[in-house]
Amino acid sequence: MKKIMLGLGVLLVLLGGFLSMRYYQDTYKGQEYYVKVPTNVDTSLEKWKSGKYTITGRRYEFVGINKQGQERTLNITITDDSKNITEADLLQAGQYLVITASKNRVINYKVINQNDVPANILNNLN
Repeated sequence: MKKIMLGLGVLLVLLGGFLSMRYYQDTYKGQEYYVKVPTNVDTSLEKWKSGKYTITGRRYEFVGINKQGQERTLNITITDDSKNITEADLLQAGQYLVITASKNRVINYKVINQNDVPANILNNLN
């Protein structure tokens, strides 16, 4: 009986470790996608409710391309908790971004120069 309980305990620990590793991989390990902000992007601030708080910022939806040429829809929200965000803080038309996204979410993004975009991806973005 003790051996069975010990075996089940080890099996549960291994299963928990596997599921934890899988969750980490799906949530925090990302792949880079390249995006060009379209010329028709809205550069004005918007406000929306989240519970009892009003959030100021802008929500974006882009189609990004990774180095393998695969496309994916990516959502970014730019907000400022201190309420000091201005329209100058938002993304501007024609900017290039590299977005790191996991299977479940966007991890981060960075504005880059056109020269930093791989040539094969740049052709698809323009």
